[in-house]
Amino acid sequence: MDFDVDAFLERPLTARVATHGATGPTVRPAWFLWEDGAFWILTGPWARLLPLVRKEPRVALVVDECDLATGLVRQVIGRGTAEVVPFDVPRGRRKLSRYLGPDEAGWDERFVRYLRDDPEQRGTVWLRLRPDRLVAKDLSYVPSRPGIPWDDGRRPRPLSRDRPAVTHPTRSRTVYFTDRGIEELEKRRGEEEVSLAWLSEQLRTFVDLNPDFEVPVERLATWLARLDDEDDEDDDDENED
Repeated sequence: MDFDVDAFLERPLTARVATHGATGPTVRPAWFLWEDGAFWILTGPWARLLPLVRKEPRVALVVDECDLATGLVRQVIGRGTAEVVPFDVPRGRRKLSRYLGPDEAGWDERFVRYLRDDPEQRGTVWLRLRPDRLVAKDLSYVPSRPGIPWDDGRRPRPLSRDRPAVTHPTRSRTVYFTDRGIEELEKRRGEEEVSLAWLSEQLRTFVDLNPDFEVPVERLATWLARLDDEDDEDDDDENED
């Protein structure tokens, strides 16, 4: 598995539960609790999920996230035979508080009733799925973003995750960052003269070593590359006047 599945499933995400009925396959969203190696889904006679599972207990579900801004895509897919088991209030409280918060006084009344009503009279039960197969995938990618330099063919320059790793002396030692890096740079190396080609290479190396800073570094590089463009536009305006 590509990431910590337990930590992922402890988050208040939504599962999509696939079942099969007389009219074919169906998919329904559901809140869940991941506990003791099983998915616990609260249901009852008010929902169509319960009769479907009683008739055909083989189900599948997926829990996933997709963040287009960051390119984070992760999913957990489970398959197995669901069981209908008695509802218990402590587990129900743990499940609902994941999504609604710990203060029950602020919950919508329909959720509070799950804990206060007699489950036998209301028919509240758990669907418990202990997966026969559980697959976790990290399908994250580097998204396209405005401000990233373009190559001569008008295609975005590949980001660092697509570039081969570089060999650099700083890989072998730890660098401690501070919030006064500009002042430190000026004090330690302010008398040096370097080319922009050298600076570009150092920025690439920094991004390869610290991919979390890729976007701000790319924006800094774009700003540096286009400093004169802004001045030229101002000059043109003055000439036209």
